[in-house]
Amino acid sequence: MGLFVLVNYFGVVIFSKIINAITALKLVVPTITMVTLFLVSFKLRNFSAYGVAPYGPFSVVSAIVTSGIVYSYLGFQAVINLAGESRNPKRDGPLSLILVIIFSVVFYVVLQIAFIGSVPASDISKGWAFLSLPSPFADIAVSFNMFWLYTLIIADSIYSPSGSSMAAVASNSRNLYALSKNGTLPSFFLRVDNNTGIPRRALLFNFVISLIVLVTLKSWHQIIETLGILLLISFIGSAVSSGVIGSIKRYSSIKMPFIVIVSAIVFVFSGLIISISSFSKVLVVSLLLVPSLLLFAVSSGRGNRVIADVKAGLWFIIYVMEIAILSFIYNEHYVSGYIFLGAYLLSSTITFILARRSGVKFMHQAGEYDIAEIP
Repeated sequence: MGLFVLVNYFGVVIFSKIINAITALKLVVPTITMVTLFLVSFKLRNFSAYGVAPYGPFSVVSAIVTSGIVYSYLGFQAVINLAGESRNPKRDGPLSLILVIIFSVVFYVVLQIAFIGSVPASDISKGWAFLSLPSPFADIAVSFNMFWLYTLIIADSIYSPSGSSMAAVASNSRNLYALSKNGTLPSFFLRVDNNTGIPRRALLFNFVISLIVLVTLKSWHQIIETLGILLLISFIGSAVSSGVIGSIKRYSSIKMPFIVIVSAIVFVFSGLIISISSFSKVLVVSLLLVPSLLLFAVSSGRGNRVIADVKAGLWFIIYVMEIAILSFIYNEHYVSGYIFLGAYLLSSTITFILARRSGVKFMHQAGEYDIAEIP
């Protein structure tokens, strides 16, 4: 992690060259793996073994957090956060974002198809729940005596995460800088190095926080699951923000078709994934939000501004409590899955409507924007 910070510390030019080299290698090995598995060990019957989703649809959704799928698609945030440093942000930002998401979806889906079709029949003889492959692709390579592929995959697993980790370090330092610029955090983090343009104070602060997280969470699985829930919570806030922005006339020139509907879907689905995750993790993340909210209240100033902010954001506190309660009910099996789903969809839809109206009202009271009619 210290190496990733050093690479970012000395400027975006060095960072971009290293990232490009790592990215190229990250694509080569998975591509070789996919092609090899399709040619050597692919079996269509694996897709119908034990039926479709034998453990129910909710287990599929919960895997989005527990298996790190949310974290895998986090790359789009780096595109947004670093777009301002490109030569043509207006063109490069949206184009890169669309291409990254489309490519990632296609690439991961094909890779997963190759994996499912290549699992040996003996490994799933008792059902998919009993499949135990600590290093899935590497273990499959060994089971078919492809030791050259095993070596390649293990080598890739060592250097491949460094690319996304390096991008995350760069992206998160810009996040902290933006929070300071918006007044959420102290202006101490606004300092930018004149030669490199890097917010070095923000970079070093994130490094310290990362070390604390690594010491606190003992396993990679715990880190992924906890960060996945935190990311989904950030998506909830972003969904409401985009829904509010869709009602501001100042941004009417920006084409955002069906922005309110898309925002509502993201809001509801993100909360659903959290609520069916492990209750212990949901509880921990909910408690972690308490000092964050207190920090926000302190840094926002005093008087009417704090009161207005609290009123506008009260829905968030209520919604997090709502998700925690529903997560407990679901994990303890107090009601059937479909009753839980109906209750969640109703409550989350109402919460989104109220949250968006609260945001629009807040912006209107600020007197800085023309607010379009709320559909």
